[in-house]
Amino acid sequence: MSHTNDTKVLRTIAGVGSAAVHTIDEAGPLPNKSVILPSYSRSASVRAVLEGMFPKLVFILTLSGLGLQAYAHAIITPALDVNGTGTRNDVQRPTNTSMCGGVNITAALPSSITIPLQAGGIFSANITNFNGGQDGSRQVTAAVDRTATGANFTSATVKQNGDLVPTSVGSQTLIVEMPPGTVCSGSPSENLCLVSFKTAGGFGNCVVVRESAADKCMMVGRKTRRSLDMARRDVLDVRATGTRAARVLKRAWNEWI
Repeated sequence: MSHTNDTKVLRTIAGVGSAAVHTIDEAGPLPNKSVILPSYSRSASVRAVLEGMFPKLVFILTLSGLGLQAYAHAIITPALDVNGTGTRNDVQRPTNTSMCGGVNITAALPSSITIPLQAGGIFSANITNFNGGQDGSRQVTAAVDRTATGANFTSATVKQNGDLVPTSVGSQTLIVEMPPGTVCSGSPSENLCLVSFKTAGGFGNCVVVRESAADKCMMVGRKTRRSLDMARRDVLDVRATGTRAARVLKRAWNEWI
């Protein structure tokens, strides 16, 4: 076998590495050795050596893929179902149907650390990435479920965001504003909200936000006041309509007699 063909074989093995990792990362079947090994290798001895190496090659590529996945994470804390400082193993992959990833919300909610909701419907959380680049992005979007059941999320405003493409690992503070009129009603205490975060890299998790009794009463009071104001306007409208109707009837009566 020529030196040129040897080089060609080695380059092919190196080139398929990313493809094999991609296949493994997507949870597909392990690549067939007829795809991995160069079909144009004319040396039977070289092919025999490569075929003998194939299981080890797949094992190495698998570890490489898992290694890449393990570091492509960022977590927002304090995280739902995580006590203490979160690790990359605690990171979820939120989806449109599972906004908190694979966490059992009902089981995790009572024991999870909560974030107090501040005046004006504002709260802050920390985001920490475990690698640089967009896979480790600290830029997020946020959505709120006021029932804390994970069933109905509404977009929230991220007032202070993290870096889209961080050059190193680290932490930043996120500041989020709840949607107007949000009243947290989750859990038996009826004062918890769930907030789902998703990074530009596709990772994230949920956090639990706690509304104080005073803030809850204030918000409920405002909503009740608005409802009473609307009812008062309706009554006035009815009264005004009734007055006009009475005048019309009186005028018609006078004309008739």
